[in-house]
Amino acid sequence: MKKLPIGIQTFQKIREDDYVYVDKTDLAVQLIDRYQYVFLSRPRRFGKSLFLDTLHNLFEGKKELFTGLAAEKEHDWSKKYPVIKISFGGGNFRSKEGLAENLAMILRQNGKRLGISGTSASPDVWFNELIQNTVEQYNQPVVILIDEYDKPILDNIDQPEMAAFTRETLKAFYSVIKNNDAHIRFAFLTGVTKFSKVSVFSGINNIVDISLKPLFATVCGYTQHDLEMVFAEHLEGADMTEVKRWYDGYHFMGEHVYNPFDILLFLDNNKLFKSYWFETATPTFLVKLLHQKQFFLPDLSSIKAALSPIFWAFPIWKSLQHSQHPCLICFPKVPAVTLFRRTSVFPWKTAIWCSSRLPFMPCLPPFLTITTRVTILPVMKVFTPA
Repeated sequence: MKKLPIGIQTFQKIREDDYVYVDKTDLAVQLIDRYQYVFLSRPRRFGKSLFLDTLHNLFEGKKELFTGLAAEKEHDWSKKYPVIKISFGGGNFRSKEGLAENLAMILRQNGKRLGISGTSASPDVWFNELIQNTVEQYNQPVVILIDEYDKPILDNIDQPEMAAFTRETLKAFYSVIKNNDAHIRFAFLTGVTKFSKVSVFSGINNIVDISLKPLFATVCGYTQHDLEMVFAEHLEGADMTEVKRWYDGYHFMGEHVYNPFDILLFLDNNKLFKSYWFETATPTFLVKLLHQKQFFLPDLSSIKAALSPIFWAFPIWKSLQHSQHPCLICFPKVPAVTLFRRTSVFPWKTAIWCSSRLPFMPCLPPFLTITTRVTILPVMKVFTPA
């Protein structure tokens, strides 16, 4: 029985060390063949980083890692491209010094891996030089992969001045992509929300947001087919009706998917049903915000959700062949606390919290619900308390 890739985000390690791998390479090939600039929003711990690393290995032409996968036959292996990979998943961005040091470290690591020397006190200047020098040395356009592009801003959501400074720093940093269009083969960015004021979106007119494109709905997460085929041996003896009731129900305008983090932890814990993902995905900035604003939590239970000019949400019903439970899609554009109380439209047993740091609500455990699950997706607008 293959090992479970719990916490592993490195495609090469999964393939070489014989971990379970759900093949998403057909979608990866379609993505890079169709577009030049792409943005993907998904929840934390939903597989974004692994997919991004899969793209990294595709562009570097490591065909041996794709044996038996869809990309082995579908990808053009005759072309290789230098890859600049930027990940904001780790590091301290809570101060100006911390932000500068982490940007410098990321650029220095990329330069070392690519064999490109260079340094500058300005991160955007350094980034620009790295792109142009890489193109000159390899005689190929570069691929730019940015994981959790929004984390430095979200980490400072309780520090308005630092958040504003971070946003302006990243605006300048990401504008380098726009200015080097002729030198870029492909750029892919992931995050949990979409800040319209960060110029990577306002400055690149043709960037494609695939977060809710049906074709790429299953780019992260496990489908029913994945569970039945890839995890068949691991799930032997499991109550699949309960597995579906606990961990299914994520919709991104296409085929529904299971929460991958929940499934892996469920299997690793002897098939014990528990809200693994929800318990580890608490938006700490939201807790800080509530404390800072001195919200009296009992009062929140009486807040009603209402439509306003800049917020919007609507319920949809899942296909009856999958579930008869309602699914709410909520669309956050800016940081907000969204609280729904039980109504005839949203018959929840308890209040539901949402924010831009955690734009997707997980499938709630049975003891928190009556008959419903909820999925929160990032697009443009959300409900906000009236």
